[in-house]
Amino acid sequence: MKTIHIMLTIILVLIFSGCKKNDKNEQSFTPPPNSYIKEISVYDTNGVLRMIQKLEYDSLHRLYKLTRLELGTNPDSILFTFTLDYSAIRVFMKQTISTSTTYSTTTYFLNSSALADSSIIINFATPIDSTFQRYAYTYNAANQLLTMGVKNADTITGTLIYHYSNRNVDYSNAVPSPQNSKILYFYSLEHFNTIGNENAGIGFLGESCLNPLIKAKFDGMTVDWANYSYEYDQLNRISKMVVNGNSIMPGVDFYSVPIIMGHQVMVYTYY
Repeated sequence: MKTIHIMLTIILVLIFSGCKKNDKNEQSFTPPPNSYIKEISVYDTNGVLRMIQKLEYDSLHRLYKLTRLELGTNPDSILFTFTLDYSAIRVFMKQTISTSTTYSTTTYFLNSSALADSSIIINFATPIDSTFQRYAYTYNAANQLLTMGVKNADTITGTLIYHYSNRNVDYSNAVPSPQNSKILYFYSLEHFNTIGNENAGIGFLGESCLNPLIKAKFDGMTVDWANYSYEYDQLNRISKMVVNGNSIMPGVDFYSVPIIMGHQVMVYTYY
């Protein structure tokens, strides 16, 4: 069963952004207006529409419903529905699937800054048969995700660490790591990131990086792990993103899209 927490797929990177590796080191342009993502259409390498995601918000601009329609002919299309419920101390999210009676839930427990400091994901195969996974989170002074740890009981068994420069992830690494886990990130400073947590109504997962990610690679490797290119609308918002390589979408974890055949095109519309 596909889990509600696609964070395991995208965990090796954090919200795309710009930092020191770009040739330009300063921004002198006007940022786009604060906008909220309305719909994401995903196309494969042949230009075939493969997935449609729709986001709905409450009066406080918090995400309360997301639907992900995976289009296909064999098997038929599958509809994933995510619903979110908020309180002062937690965010509860439930995922259902149109083709199955099983479901998943994720509960994010909030700290005094209204950021998730831990979570538990439960997959229900039957009412009495379930599996779960726990995570713990810390943040920097800018409320950006600093560490994400996998918990076994009360013990952290593995941690992803994000290192920032100018409000953007400079590199990340895993502890412990049996091999090189250091990933370097490269960005465009000519534009702002408009597809981050703030634009999806999920600020409880932390502030996103400032600029769009354009490349990621393992430290010491000559081949890029992933490359990103963008198009922008008249308000300087990201309207199209083309991914070549492994999808390492950071930040907006549970609505990020699994990579399709190593290449995909994502088209964004806003409210």
